[in-house]
Amino acid sequence: MRADFDYHENRNIVKTTNGLIRGYYCDGVYRFSGIPYARAKRFQEAEETQHWKGVREAVDYGWVSPLLHPQDMTGQLLTPHSMWTQNEHCQFLNVRTPSLEPAAKLPVMVWLHGGGYFEGSSIEQTAYEGSSLAGEEQVVVVSLNHRLNILGFLDVSFLGEVYENSGNAGMTDIVAALRWIQENIAAFGGDSGNVTLFGQSGGGGKIITLMQIPAAANLFHKAIIQSGVLPVNETPVRELREGNVKLIDKMSRCLKLSSPLELTEVPYRQLAFAYLEAKAKLRREGIACGGNAPLENGYYLGDPAIRGFTEFAASIPVICGTTMAEINLTPDLLDKDTKSKDETERLLEQKFTQEGVKKMLPLFRKIYPDKKEADLLVMDHMIRKETLRFLNQLSSVSNCSIYSYLFTFEFPYNGGKAAWHCSEIPFVFRNTRLIPVCHVPGAKELEIAMSRCWGEFARGSQEAFGRDWKPYDEKNRFTWRFDSVCGPLAAPDEPLQELLKEYHPSFMPDFMD
Repeated sequence: MRADFDYHENRNIVKTTNGLIRGYYCDGVYRFSGIPYARAKRFQEAEETQHWKGVREAVDYGWVSPLLHPQDMTGQLLTPHSMWTQNEHCQFLNVRTPSLEPAAKLPVMVWLHGGGYFEGSSIEQTAYEGSSLAGEEQVVVVSLNHRLNILGFLDVSFLGEVYENSGNAGMTDIVAALRWIQENIAAFGGDSGNVTLFGQSGGGGKIITLMQIPAAANLFHKAIIQSGVLPVNETPVRELREGNVKLIDKMSRCLKLSSPLELTEVPYRQLAFAYLEAKAKLRREGIACGGNAPLENGYYLGDPAIRGFTEFAASIPVICGTTMAEINLTPDLLDKDTKSKDETERLLEQKFTQEGVKKMLPLFRKIYPDKKEADLLVMDHMIRKETLRFLNQLSSVSNCSIYSYLFTFEFPYNGGKAAWHCSEIPFVFRNTRLIPVCHVPGAKELEIAMSRCWGEFARGSQEAFGRDWKPYDEKNRFTWRFDSVCGPLAAPDEPLQELLKEYHPSFMPDFMD
């Protein structure tokens, strides 16, 4: 029987297209970290990484993308996270696999981290560790870092041909990683013909973006989008490009540069300071500009809500869903079990008006017969509303099955906290043991159910969810609910979402513009 841990200079070595790498074996899973998959000059597209001689150690994580703002280390109880060394040459990925035999042909699951297009990393959250998911579901889990914010999405295309796709440089990193996976994943026991992307928040948004990038077509075969459909930025592309020219001019003036081309050499922290200063000024002037999101061009064909889905996007199976509360600025109602019915209704009326509450409560009770009415105070009506729009649009053109879910598990925090943005991630990765607030009855069973669905979807099997979890379309609006007891949502939630939008309009996060 093999030892639970094995690291030896002559074992756990894999041959990649760029050279030999050595990882280690632990608890049934081979672990490789910090594998370079590409390289790039600032504001330019990713290209093939350099080859190396000998055996490269793959036991330490690679650099992560620099961030515009210092990381906030609060919120560790709900979403434990960490910091890592930042460097703009951050094209590294990590592999977790139960086998190194090419004949294993295991499903491949590629994780795209959250944080919009401007922050985060493949290892930012404790729950991102892929070993448990790989071992329990017998899949190969890959996670990756790529350029973010102004390094990945600042449009300087007018500076010259090599910068033509600078507004999507970060996406070219991800496409390069997917190409690397196609060329190398068999050596890690993976099946290059069965690659599933899964990502949360910004990671889910990146999956939607990849569905609209022809260069990414056929580099993956299925998609799982977790809380990743955000409000559409309807600013015309021409207006954004004009704003970007003004942005670069202000940045150059702020840094006292003789030419905007010098932005390619300015240290990142100075570049970030100039960007934040310039963008704030343009915002006060009412001028839109980019730098934090992909830019429509010949490479990226634009948001499907505006441009429609590509043929490739309509050809792959998709799971798409949200959590119950997501990003909500209304404070949780403390000890909601002790509040009287009248007290709860008064709070609801303060937020939604008496007329709104009268319309909403019957719908809420029908959809969530087991939930407290106080949960209506924190219910998401931004990401969920956009997700339903996305599901309706995609299911109307897709040639494959599209599935909808809602994660509604309640956590033992301040008398009961509805599922928030990121709260489902430990369950997907089978890492609830690492997250203190997940140590509650029912969590382990839900973890198994949810990760098994993700794994079976990656395998292409209907066994875990196909017979009961029916596909979504505009007619049936079938949604699967993940909770202490999993099953179909009692009734479609779109009517309630319409009322939430009517009586309490959503906010637009600053990072969306």
